[in-house]
Amino acid sequence: MNKFTKLFMYPLDLYLRTSLVLRLALGFVLGIAIGLMAGENIVAISFLGNIFIRLLNMLVVPIIILSLITGISHLNIRTLETIGIKIIFYFMLTSVIAIIIGLLFGNILTLTDSAIFESIQAEELIIKSPSMIDILLDIIPLNPFEALNSGNILAIMFFSILIGIGLSYFNENDDKGVKQYCTLFIKFFDGCNAVLYKIITWLLEYAPIGIFSIVAVNFGTYSIKFLSPFFVLIVLVYDAYIVHIICVYFTSLFIFKIRIASFIAKAWLPIFTAFTTRTSLGTLPISIETAEKNMGISKSVYSFVLPMGAMINKDGVAIYLIICTLFICNALGIDLSLQQYVALFLSVFLSSIATIGLPNTGIIMIVMVLNSLGLDVAQETTIGMAYSIIVIVDVILDMPSTCLNVTGDLVGTTIIAKSMGELDQSDWV
Repeated sequence: MNKFTKLFMYPLDLYLRTSLVLRLALGFVLGIAIGLMAGENIVAISFLGNIFIRLLNMLVVPIIILSLITGISHLNIRTLETIGIKIIFYFMLTSVIAIIIGLLFGNILTLTDSAIFESIQAEELIIKSPSMIDILLDIIPLNPFEALNSGNILAIMFFSILIGIGLSYFNENDDKGVKQYCTLFIKFFDGCNAVLYKIITWLLEYAPIGIFSIVAVNFGTYSIKFLSPFFVLIVLVYDAYIVHIICVYFTSLFIFKIRIASFIAKAWLPIFTAFTTRTSLGTLPISIETAEKNMGISKSVYSFVLPMGAMINKDGVAIYLIICTLFICNALGIDLSLQQYVALFLSVFLSSIATIGLPNTGIIMIVMVLNSLGLDVAQETTIGMAYSIIVIVDVILDMPSTCLNVTGDLVGTTIIAKSMGELDQSDWV
């Protein structure tokens, strides 16, 4: 490698070796500074942010399909008949409560700063209000390929869930031929999922540049008043997280007569790891080790419940998605009807399950939820600008969200073990 090549590659190598969180923070800070200095002339670099948003849109449907199929296909039908039914019911219940809490907090404040979003005409902000029956019928696709082409997210989810259930069922089949083909299909989807994970990591390498462009353009256009929506959103989401922990997790532990202080003392390591790494999947090995060595939970319980929780228990994501979606609707002056709230509820519920337990995937799923309401982030409209606020503060919101997810996994595992007599509390104080 000659000196010129080394000189050219050094900045790129330094960029890639620097922590992603640090790069995102620098992109945010530099975006504010350069945007305020350059003013509206900074719009010339808006294409860098548009590239990032288009890349996010590109991954929405593949994430939904592959996450649901691979996750459900790996479920053991026989295990579901014992532990599975209990824990799935618990996780689904806490997700519903999380969405309700998110709805309450998302409707607490109507933004007073919405004047900064008034560059779009009123008629563009009107979204269709389908009937309740239409919402339910649209979940079942007449043609799955047509649903893919039209971006019918709920229909795509429904069909993906059916494929996952079918593969899981036949993977337990006594017919070796059928089981062999099912195993082959599952491995195929696993491979596709691994490829998707890699693509997401590549996208995240570009994220600081996209964030820089989005922040610079918005601050250059709207000046310092663009800051106020950040604080409103962060306060709402953090308050909702705290309420969910107290009302759901602490209450669950109390009902099953498990000391909250003892639980925190035992489970603090995976919870803290989740907060810092922002990945529930990456935290799973630490959660398993903690459940076995510190918490006295039987392997027959934690070996099934913790991976299951990492896959489907996303209470933090549910709160994140619902509040951020309502935040955008409020910022744009959109009043949702009852039918749209039902569609939003279903979309967030399924999206939270389909979300991959990796950093920054929440901002991809928001696109999906907005699309389910007829809001196209890819358009050069105020919708995209409002969405950019979410993108900018994603790291701040994602850390406690992942922490909440992992806490929920450990609480669920603990109370299931306690209910089955598989929890050794001899060294709990």
